[in-house]
Amino acid sequence: MLSLLVVISPIFPEPVLKIDCEERKESFLVVSDLHLGFISKYHKKGVFINYKEYQTEMMDKIISIGKKNNCSNLIILGDLKDSIGYPNKEERFIVPDFLKNISSSFDVYFVPGNHDGSVLNIIPESVVTYSSSGMLLEDCILHHGHVMPKKVPSSIKKMVMGHVHPIFNKSHSLIHGERIWIFMKVDKEKVFGNKNSLLSIMIIPTYNKIYYSNSLSSNKKSISPLINKILKEDAIIQSFIFTLDGDIVGDISDLNLR
Repeated sequence: MLSLLVVISPIFPEPVLKIDCEERKESFLVVSDLHLGFISKYHKKGVFINYKEYQTEMMDKIISIGKKNNCSNLIILGDLKDSIGYPNKEERFIVPDFLKNISSSFDVYFVPGNHDGSVLNIIPESVVTYSSSGMLLEDCILHHGHVMPKKVPSSIKKMVMGHVHPIFNKSHSLIHGERIWIFMKVDKEKVFGNKNSLLSIMIIPTYNKIYYSNSLSSNKKSISPLINKILKEDAIIQSFIFTLDGDIVGDISDLNLR
């Protein structure tokens, strides 16, 4: 019997994760927080961006990364669209168009986030959808991060999430305002009650390079109930924050969350 194992690897210098599954003998790209349709916010402020051009750029880049890394599967880990409620007029066109086009290069899996209200009504049938509870890949659970997982079985050793849009927020630093990755190893018993068990958590930067002003780094209190509980229970055993280039620049204590 094969052991349950996935290997999680950031694809530097991109805000993209690769997951290699031993049992399924497959590889997956993971992206989070695309926020398709966000451009309407900028238009209201008098800033005009060619959304077709930008959307095509995002899609082409994801496809290119997939080809370079031999990945035929794509997981979109929440906040596919930007509006929180029902898809607006732009999103009702943009979202299915994006998914239909990118599905020609990947088998696409979608886990909804807090911005994805009623989005399932406009997602093509070719896309495999999950609930906000998340998607399981062997010993790893993938969820957006806006809700507290109800239960994490003892067999789960890894977690991948987005939602918090992490950036480095130190005004004196050359990388101030840059997107970052967050890695944590936490005491699972303190968070979920699993005795003698550890959980490795990877937080993905937002894929949308324009849309990342809402950051975990700039808030005293995280917008993720899971991260809040981890901090409250003092469950972190080890943590790192690193840049899109892969340089370690500190740990979670540098984000001033307490």
